Order: sequence, then C-alpha cells, then structure tokens
Amino acid sequence: MGMSCSIVPQVRNSKGEAVDSRLFMDLLSFNSNNRDAAREQYLITKNPEFMGRVSDKVKLDEFGEPLLSDLLKYTDLNKFISTRQVIETLNKKIGYFDRKGNTKYHEDTYENYDSLMSTASNFNNHSEYSKDYTARVDRVSVDGNTKLTIKVEPRTRKNTLEFKRAEYNYNLNRKLRDILKQKGISIGALSTLEQRMGINGVSDFDRASRTANGLIELIRIARGYRGEQALPEEFAHCALEMLDSPLKERLFSLITNQGLAREILGEEYDRYNELYKGDTEKLATEAAGKLLAKHFLDGQEIPSKPYKSLLTRIIDAIKNMFGKLSSLDIRTAMVEADREAGKLAKSILGGTLTDRMDIKNINRTGQLFQALNESTSKAREALEKIIETEIKRYKIYSGRGEKSKEFVDKQRDLIQDLQGSLRSNSEAQGIYMFVEDASDTLAQILTRIESDSYDSLSTREKAILLRNIRNYMFSYSNVIQTIRDAVKENKDELNDDAISKVNELAATISELYSSYNNLALPLFTEFLKPYMGEEIVVPFGKDKGKVITVEELLKSADKDITVFDRWLDSMADSSDFLLKGIDSVVKDRKEDARLATIDIDKRLQAALIKLEQAGVKNTSWMYERDAEGNKTGYYISEVNQAEFKKRRDQMYNDLQEKYGDDMTDEEYQAYRQEVSQWYRENVEKRNNEWQPKLSIYDNEAFSNLNEAQLEYYNTIMEIKKELDEKLPPNRTKPLGIVTIRKDLLERMKSSGSITAGSRQIWEASKDLLIRRSDDIDSATRTTLKDFEGNEVKYLPIFYTSLKEGESYNDVSEDTTSTILAYAAMANDYAAMNEVIDILEVGRGLLKEREIQETRAGKGLMERMQAFGTTVESKLTKGKGESKFIARLNDFYDMQIYGRYMKDEGTIGKSKVDAGKAANLINRVTALNTLAFNLLAGISNMATGVVMMNIESISGEYFTAKDNFIADKIYSANIMQYLAEVGDRVKTSKLALWYEKFNVLQDYEGEIRNGEYDKKTWASRLLNEGALFALQNSGEHWMQGRTSLALANTIKMKSPDGKIVSLWDAMEVVYTDPNNKKLGASLQVKEGYTKEDGTEFTNDDIKRFTRKSAAINQRMHGIYNKLDKNALQKLGIGRMAMMYRKYMRPAYNRRFRGITYNYDLQEWTEGYYHTAGRFMGKLIKELRQGQLNLATNYKNLDQREKYNIKRALIEVSTFLALGLLLGALDGIPDDEDDWAINMAEYQARRLFTEVGALTPTPLMLNEAGKLLKTPAAGIVTIEGVLDLAGLFNPSNYETFNGEDAILKSGRYKGESKATKLFWESPLFPFHRTIYRGLHPDEMTNYFKT
Repeated sequence: MGMSCSIVPQVRNSKGEAVDSRLFMDLLSFNSNNRDAAREQYLITKNPEFMGRVSDKVKLDEFGEPLLSDLLKYTDLNKFISTRQVIETLNKKIGYFDRKGNTKYHEDTYENYDSLMSTASNFNNHSEYSKDYTARVDRVSVDGNTKLTIKVEPRTRKNTLEFKRAEYNYNLNRKLRDILKQKGISIGALSTLEQRMGINGVSDFDRASRTANGLIELIRIARGYRGEQALPEEFAHCALEMLDSPLKERLFSLITNQGLAREILGEEYDRYNELYKGDTEKLATEAAGKLLAKHFLDGQEIPSKPYKSLLTRIIDAIKNMFGKLSSLDIRTAMVEADREAGKLAKSILGGTLTDRMDIKNINRTGQLFQALNESTSKAREALEKIIETEIKRYKIYSGRGEKSKEFVDKQRDLIQDLQGSLRSNSEAQGIYMFVEDASDTLAQILTRIESDSYDSLSTREKAILLRNIRNYMFSYSNVIQTIRDAVKENKDELNDDAISKVNELAATISELYSSYNNLALPLFTEFLKPYMGEEIVVPFGKDKGKVITVEELLKSADKDITVFDRWLDSMADSSDFLLKGIDSVVKDRKEDARLATIDIDKRLQAALIKLEQAGVKNTSWMYERDAEGNKTGYYISEVNQAEFKKRRDQMYNDLQEKYGDDMTDEEYQAYRQEVSQWYRENVEKRNNEWQPKLSIYDNEAFSNLNEAQLEYYNTIMEIKKELDEKLPPNRTKPLGIVTIRKDLLERMKSSGSITAGSRQIWEASKDLLIRRSDDIDSATRTTLKDFEGNEVKYLPIFYTSLKEGESYNDVSEDTTSTILAYAAMANDYAAMNEVIDILEVGRGLLKEREIQETRAGKGLMERMQAFGTTVESKLTKGKGESKFIARLNDFYDMQIYGRYMKDEGTIGKSKVDAGKAANLINRVTALNTLAFNLLAGISNMATGVVMMNIESISGEYFTAKDNFIADKIYSANIMQYLAEVGDRVKTSKLALWYEKFNVLQDYEGEIRNGEYDKKTWASRLLNEGALFALQNSGEHWMQGRTSLALANTIKMKSPDGKIVSLWDAMEVVYTDPNNKKLGASLQVKEGYTKEDGTEFTNDDIKRFTRKSAAINQRMHGIYNKLDKNALQKLGIGRMAMMYRKYMRPAYNRRFRGITYNYDLQEWTEGYYHTAGRFMGKLIKELRQGQLNLATNYKNLDQREKYNIKRALIEVSTFLALGLLLGALDGIPDDEDDWAINMAEYQARRLFTEVGALTPTPLMLNEAGKLLKTPAAGIVTIEGVLDLAGLFNPSNYETFNGEDAILKSGRYKGESKATKLFWESPLFPFHRTIYRGLHPDEMTNYFKT
C-alpha cells in the first residue's frame, strides 16, 4: 500500500479490516519518530526481491509483515537502528524513563512490585525481543530509601537466571498471600517479615521460599511437631502480626503497663530502646515477639509470670489460626511458582511433587558459589563428574521407557546448562546449580515419603519411588567428595560456610538413606506375604513348632545356602525361604503372561484359518516392499512407507550436500526452514497422528487387498497395537514388523534356485553359532553401570529391531507365528514390569542381609573379653559375598532379565558365540544319543512308572485309584488327540487340557517354534521333534497322567449340586460353533464352581499348573525353562547337566531336610530323611526296652507317614528288581531272542537307576555307574575329533594290512576307518538304531 495515501500504512487483519501497520509503528518508534527513516525502511520490506532473500529467516506477524526483531537480527537494518537505540526504545516502552527522560522510580510497595514484575514477566515471556533482551525489576537506594525500577538490558545467562529466580519469588509471594487471604489471615505480616529478616537486596532471590518454609514450620509447630532447629525470632513476630485478636493488644498493654519489656528483652533491651527511641508500644511488640519465640517456637514452658495466662491463650489462638492452613498448599504453591518461572519439576519421581521444609534454607546461601569462583582444576573435575552423573541418569531412565516429557525437558536443560558452564569455564556456577538442584530434589523426595499421600500410593508406585530414591542417593553421594575437594581448593574466609552447604547435602542424603530403609523393608515384607504367608511354622521334624516371620528372613539368615543349592537346585527347591518366595512371585507373573498369550493365540488361529478358507495361502503380502522388492521393515498399510522414506532420505541427503556439516546460525535456520517446508508438503494429520499424505503416498498394494486379507490384516494390526501398548513407546513402531528370522524350511521355500538354496542353508547354519537379534535366551548386555557400580539391566524386549548386518529380507513371513511370539514377549514384559521395581527394591535390601558364617553346620560367633566383660555377636559374611546373593543374582539374570545364557564371548577371533556353540554340541549329542533310541525310550517310561507308583501308593497328592482314572481318561481321549497330530489348530479336549495347564512344561518352546505357515501334514511332522517321538510319547503319557490324576482330586460342583472332578467340569468351547476349524478353548462349564461354591479362577489355574509341574519334577526331573538351575547359565554347565537334570531333584526328594515348597503348597522332606529319623527313634527305644512301633507311627505327622510309605515302596521295588535279575542270570544267553535281551537290559538299567538313589550297600556302586559316564557333550566332541582318524593311513587295510582290521566287536573284520566313519556324528541315528536292535550288547555295561 502506497505511503502517499496515509500517514500510517494500513494492512488487513484476519477479519479483512484495515488497521495500522505494526511494523511501521515499531520502525517509527525505534527511529525516534523519524518518519522519513521509518518510511524508507518500511518500503524496503515491501520489495519482493528483499523478502525473497529473507523469508526463510524472519517470522511474520499476524498481519503478514516481518517482525522487526528478526529484521534487526538477520538483515542490515541493524546498521540504521543500533543496539543502543533498541535498548533505549524498549526501556521507554516498558517504563524505565519518565516523561522527561529521567529514570523512573517507584515506591517499594507490594502493589508496585507486583505491577512491575507482571510487566517484566510479560516482556520476557511474550515479547518478540525477549530472545535477545531481558526485562528485570531492581531495588535501588535513592537518598537512603529503597525504590523500584524496571529496566530492559541485553540478555545474558546471568540476568536470565536472576529473573527466573526473581519471578519464582514473585509468583510464590503472590500465591502465599492468596493462601493466607483465603483463610482470612492478615497478609501485611509478610512484608514486615521480609523487612525483619533483612531481605532487601536484589541479590537475595530466596526470600519468598524462606518465608514459605518458615510458614510450613509454623504449621508443623502448631500441630505439635517440633523441628530439629529453631525458627528465627522473626517468624514469631510474623505469627503475632497475622493474628487478628484483641488478646494481642491486651498482651501489649500488659507488657507496657507493668514495665515488663526490660525483663523480657534482657540484654537486648538497650539496643531496641535506642532503635525505637523509647517508643513503649514498639518495645512491647518486640517483647511479645520474644515471648512467642521462646514459648511457641522453641516450646519452652511459660513461667509463672503476669503474662502466663494471656500468652497461653495467644499461643492457642495462633495454633488454631495456623491449624487452618495446609502445608501441602504452601508446598504446592512453591512447585507451581517454580514451574511458572520455567524451572520444571522433577517428574521422574512420579505424581505431583512438593517441596520440603528445611530450616537450613533460611540461612545464608551464596557462600558455595563464592567459594568455588576462584577454584580451577578441582572444580572442573567436579563439574565433569556431575555432568557424567546426570547423563547417566538420563540414559538409565530412558532405557526403562520412563521418559516423561517433563523429565526429558528438565534433564536436557540441566545437562545443557551444566555443559554450558563447563564450556564457558564457569565451573563454580555449574556446581552451584547442581547442588541447588540436588538439594531441591532430595527435599522434594523427603516431603513425598513423609507426607500422607505416600500411604495412598500403590505398592508399585512406592517401589518406583524408592528405587529412584536409591539411585539419587548413590548418584549424589558419588560426587559430593569431588565437590568438597573443589571447595577446599579455595582458602578464603567463606570456605567453612561453603563446605557447610555441601555437608548439608550429605546430611540430607544420610537422612534419606535412613528413611529409605525404614520404608523399603516393610514394603517388601508386605509384598511377599501374599506369596509366603504371614509367618512360617515348621509342622514336624527337629524344628517342629519353630515360627519364622518374613521380616526376620529379610534381615538375617542363620546360614548360607550350600554350593549344591547355589548351582544345582531350582529356586523352588532352594533351602532358603526367601529364594523360594521370590521364585513364587516370578512364576505367578509368568503364568499370567502365559494365559494372556493363549487368549491371543486363539484370536490368531481363527484369523488365519478364515484367511486360508478364503483361498489365501500365505501372509507374505503383509510385508511392505520397496521398488526393488526388498522388505522395508514395515507391514503394508494404506501409505507407501517405502516411498515416503525414500523421498525423505533424499531430502536430507540433498540438504546435506547443500549446507554441509559446519553450518552457520543463518544456514542452520535455513536448513530447518527447508526441512519444515518439506514436512508441510508431505505429511498431514489423520486420526490425531501426523502421517504421510495419502494424496502423494497412496499404496496401491494395500488398495488391492481383498476382503479376507483386509479382515486378517485388521486383526493382526489390532493385536499388535494392544501388544505395543504394553511396551515402552520408544521401542515400538505401529507398523514395524516382528523381526524373527526365517527357519531353514522357510529359507528353502523362498529360494529360487539351487545356488540360492545352498546360500540359505549356509545362513541358517550360521544362525546356530552366531548371536542374532532374536536370540531370546541371551538378552543384549548393556555397557552402562548404575550409581552403585552394577550393570544396568532392563526387562528384555525382542523382535523390534535388527542387529547390524542383518537384513529385513531374512525376517520370517509367517505373520501368525511371529505375532504369537511377539505376544508372548510383550505379555511377559508387561507382567514382569508390574513387579520389577519392588523386586529390585527387595534385591537392594537382600544385599544388606546378615548371613552367619558356619563351620560343620554350626554358626560361628565373634567373642571378645576385656575388663571383665564378654562381648559376643554373630560372625557374618561380607555384604554381597554370600552364595545366597549370587544365586539370587543369577535368578534375576535368567528369569527376569532373560539372560538364560551367560555372555561368554566368542571363540577366538571368530564370530562364533561360545554359549551357542555349547548349545549346538548338546543338540548334536541329542541327535546322536536320543533320536530313534528305543532303549532310552522304554527305559524312560519304565523308570517313570516306578516313580509314579511310589507317589500314588503313598497317597499324598493322588492315589492309585486316581492314577487308574487318569489312565482311563487318557485312553479314551488319546485317539482324538492323535488324529490332530500335525494339525496347527487343536480342538480335542486332551490337547486343550495340555495347553491350558502347560502339562508338558514346554510353553516357551511351543511359542518360539510356532509353525502356522506349514500347511501340510508332512511339513509339520517332518521336524526335529519327530526324531524324538519315542521319548516324547512317554513323557506325554507320564506327565499327562500326573495332571489328570491330580485333577481327579480337585472337586467341582455342578449346578445341580453334583460333585465332579476338574476334568469333568471342563468343556471344549469352539471359537465359532458353525466353523469348528477356527479353533477352541477349554473352559469351566457354565454354572460349575469349586466344591465350596466359589468361582474357579485364573489363580486356581495357576496353582494347579504349578502343583502338577512340581510333582512331575520330583518324579522325573526338571527340564523346563522356569526352573533351570544356575549351572545351566554356563555353556559347560549345560553340557554337564545334559541327561543329569533328574539327579538333583531325585536326591532332594529322598534325602533333603524339611522345607516348604510353594509350587506344591506343602511342606516336604526327603523320604529317607524321614525314615532315618523314624528308625533312629525306634532303635533308641529298642535299646531302652520300650519299643512301640504302632504308637510311634500313629504319632507321626501325616506327611511323615506318606514319606515312610515312599521309602518302603522304593526299597521293596529295588529288592524285587534284584530278585528278578537273579532269576535272569539263570537263563542262558540267547543273542537271537530280542524280547528276552530287551527285558534283561531294561531290568538291569532300572535296577541301576533305582539303586543309585536307594540307601543300600549297593548305592555307591550303582550311582558310580551313572556318574563315571562323561558329560554327553564330551562324547560328541571326542567323536568329532576322532574324524581326524579318517586321514590316518594306518586305519586303512590298504596301507596297514591286518593291523588296521578289528578283531572283535560289532565291526569285527572291518577296518578301523570304517568304524570311525559310521560312529561319527555325521550319522546320528546309526548307533541308536543298531543298539535298539541289539540290546544284548548294551546289557554287559550294567552287568560289570
């Protein structure tokens, strides 16, 4: 618009109305009303060429014209309008000058200060010039009087910080006055209080917070709480002035009329008399404040003086007045003022934070900063350590997914401020900033745990808070000494005060440590009680009647666990009750996760079968691909993510080439502008999320999906969204695929040629030895240490990313199976995330647990004698040095953090993982020794039958009748079960029973090895598991038999009152009765309840599952993942334990002392241990001539009677087998009678296995036969090494003649090379099949 048309150019507002140009008016103002200069500069901004050059740098106002502040910053306009002119103009506008151009002073009143602070705050928070200039309110002395001014000056770090602190005090003061006003309390006392405390200079930014802290302490005193340090007397005057009561005036009159001021003020009377020029009213007021300070603040008893009655009534009135106030309101006001001033609260602690009353805050606060100012090397070292600490804190909490926006902003700002101080060599300022921040944080923490709101927190919330407290305590403790060293380097007179400030921080940490322990112990105790009970009472044995509480267990233990317990026992079988209790917690959460995953599995089954019934035979179409056909890492969607990513990457590459790495500020602004512009053109908001524009990135492949594909897709994405919400947001992507690598069969199917197939076989082979991103038994280690020096560990999250060198093209396209595995992982994470914090709080406590040293089973005592006095105490192990804590740490590693295999590095300089190599050796060993092994299959069942007979005849958990019913159920249902072998979706009742109650304890393996993409019966049967059918079928029957027998003891009630078994109360419920192929689940029949009429819930399912598993483990050994012992964490341990996993549970079942098993929900004792005690008592009575067998047996606890039965049955079985072998010895050997030879082999092997654990003279001999066999993996290694013999000419007849020919044995007449070849690991089934056909050759091993 032309200038000739108007004195002031006109522009259009948003309503289309003509208004004066703000830019022109600003130019006019900044040019000292020089209209010609303003017009010339204004016209320049109307030049399109000029605007084209600066449009990316300057922002526009609401009228579409550039902001003058940006023009001054980014153009040559600053040559015409100097910085001095800008400051002068801004000061005119804000009111620094009066009309004559002189400094404008304001009376120092609350109203004036409030008005000026409001003006300054508005400038600093909203003015376009606030990026470069700061407004501040100062108190200055004019002719001996304090005045107020408001001034704008160039922004610096110092004045910015000063204003923020001033604004905090201003906001807090305003809020305090509002609080008092709402309660009808005089607010004028606050101004008087500040004057009395001598807070007049601008350098004291803490006056309002000191006032607030003092008010909080007054409230505490009024409510009967007495602080450790006294409040200054000024607060007594403040309280008195706030009181609106005639009693106050009567007290003043009494003091005046009776001349009591001199007596009350004592030595200070003359000073006050001179100060007040003999004014008796003021002296009376001073004396009244002195009385109140002594008898209200300090709590001293009021003597029998004329003022006693009146002062007592005044104190009561003041208590009543402050009783109306809430310290929480004041603390909240402090936090709100803090936030409003731009200093974010520490939300990492969770919830609304409040500040803490600290009397020490009312003392001087500038000394630390001054003491550090001249410090150099030590201060720098301290600040560097502080920065390292805060960065570590950020990384630790970020890894837990706890990055709330407030914490991110606060921590980033703090770290950047500290780094800025380091760069600018302002170490003192940085350290002071940290100490203030740490003091505030600890004060807030203490308030949080001391307030009533703490009790209202959930267990998890308390645990999170306590865990964070522990981190803060140790992190701050680690840097305090460094700061002390930095302060000591300065030797001025302020040094003592400075050190005192740091010591106060250390004292607060000490106080916090005490509070932490006082809270953590009862919290963890209460957490464990639902799992361990209120107390533990031993029901029988030598400690019968002994009572143990959970709290006692947490504090101390009479002895450490044994080395066998440490390495060979499962946690459930540990001798330490706390280890059992923690195991019970973890299993409970894992069972919840398992049941949740089964529910998702049913949805996935139905979705897949529907898809296949519609004619879609695979799910490869679910994966987005780029133009070259490579998978992008995303599921398909309506948006072509690949194209969007391609263009986005190209944009960044282009800008990188254009601007390079070393950009100036102007170039960086331009860079940001171009990036923003690209996003404006390429993204849009849909469903409240920013997404690529459909008009540009529409995905044709998605548009072509048919109805069945779309239904399957929506189900998968719905499930994935549910699962993603259980994981930290920074670890998931809505469309990110599940990154599980293809197995060998899927690799071969995707190969287009023999060459490609060979390459895929090679890649699959490498997966066996090289650690991959989807290796769930070896969670990724971190290189981060916490503040106590321990490795930082996080709950494992798998399948969300790839490792370097891995390709999305190697990711499985079996969507159903991979989503199921993802569900198992996510559900496990969510379940454990509920208890991880309380478990870590518990571990911290247990590191401090006192464990007594022992020798020969007796506790050691420390005794000292001197001066006639004997001092005696338990000799305990050093903290963290016990086998107990080592076992606990291994359990946490394995079962909580998913590190089932210790990271033992790689072999040599190769990429071969040592742990995976050990696993491969075991796998090859299993193929060589168990695949198609008829001898082992029959032996496994024979031993199992004996163990089950012992258990059923004892009658503790089920009877022989229950076993008979179990066999009947199994027989009636096995054919329907077998008819589904090879089917992906099971609907038979027996199959669903095994699934619901995890009968085979193989849930993890079933989930990980999902094979939903294998559609043919043959492809699903022809897998590695089929090779072990002989062993698996026996385990299926034996473990199922236990479960079904136990189910017969669980009684349920039908709607008509009939009592039935748990099996009979269950029914198959189809997902869709009209389409039964979609799957089914096992549910309690409608109307059926437990025998007592209550509902059969998931808790009952978990209890039954764990009890059935525990019974099977006691009989057959521990093979499941949840009960792995610590030795199996090591590669050599897994090799050593192969085929020996039954030995330790078998030993415990027979010889262990009395203990409680939380899986069985019952007290247990080794049955030979019971029998030995019983026999010992009988022998003792026999010697005394008082033997009474029947009475002694009758007096036994029922569990002891069960054990006596078990011992008698096993010994009888062993003797019967001995007689059978004696009879077999009388039968002539007949190599051709396979049945007789097999029977003899099985009888002799069973005799050995039973005899190895039966306390007879043959026990050591029979056990030795089992133990002297080397670890199975060693045999495999030897077999591989023996292959070298094939290259030795002496093993061939051609080169060595008769010396190379074997003279006896199976290979009689063959060369040594022939034997080496056929018995090598290259032919895994050869040996087992041969031995099954020739059992007589193996019988000799058990004869000798």
